[in-house]
Amino acid sequence: MYSDYTSEELYKEGAKRGAIDPCFPSKLGIPHVHNLLYKVHAKKPLDIIFFPMIDCLTTDLHAVQASRTCPTVATTPEAVKAAFIKEGDLFKEKGVLFLDTFVNLSTPDVLERQLFEQFKDILGLSVEENKRAMLEGYRALHYFDNVTMRGAAREVLEQLEREDRIGVVLLGRPYHNDPGVNHEILEEFQKLGYPVFAQDCLPIDDDIICRLFGPEVMAGECSGPLAINDVWKNSYSENTSRKVWAAK
Repeated sequence: MYSDYTSEELYKEGAKRGAIDPCFPSKLGIPHVHNLLYKVHAKKPLDIIFFPMIDCLTTDLHAVQASRTCPTVATTPEAVKAAFIKEGDLFKEKGVLFLDTFVNLSTPDVLERQLFEQFKDILGLSVEENKRAMLEGYRALHYFDNVTMRGAAREVLEQLEREDRIGVVLLGRPYHNDPGVNHEILEEFQKLGYPVFAQDCLPIDDDIICRLFGPEVMAGECSGPLAINDVWKNSYSENTSRKVWAAK
């Protein structure tokens, strides 16, 4: 079960608990958990709200310092939890367990331990079951990224090239898929006939990226087609690094 897409109503109903952080996506964490507790839970009772603190992400990029997430977004679940327990534990009142598990997606051995410690008793997991589930998760993520999402994007890209048309690349983070965050600007582009590519969907097949970046790699300007060290040597933030690469 998921919270609803962001809307003005969802935001106003849930934001009263407050968050002074200037980051709008971080502020949205409280309204979305409010939506889960007061709207979704009322229709179909929830047992657990899983809102993990994600410290680092998987990456396809090379020669970067790290693949960390934004520290504000990473710690949003902890701020959200505080908003619902500061004047009485609303999770407990509604019989819902709130899990803001700290996870490191870029290091499978660490993630395996983190998930096992969190879910072993809740789900009655063995070490083997936990590891198998984690590996299946990575496989599903890899398939979605490289077959489903980038495969569809490649088809659109090839069609644009055949027809000599223009597409638009959105330099934005994953939460910009939410219409309440992107103000439906992407729909307006598409109504005008311009397909929109999210930065994470850009194909990374060898034939495409070598055609794009081959000359500068051969000239020694950067260390590879999936590197950004020619423009930013000290990159440690994964979503920002992806944005830089997508812009290239």
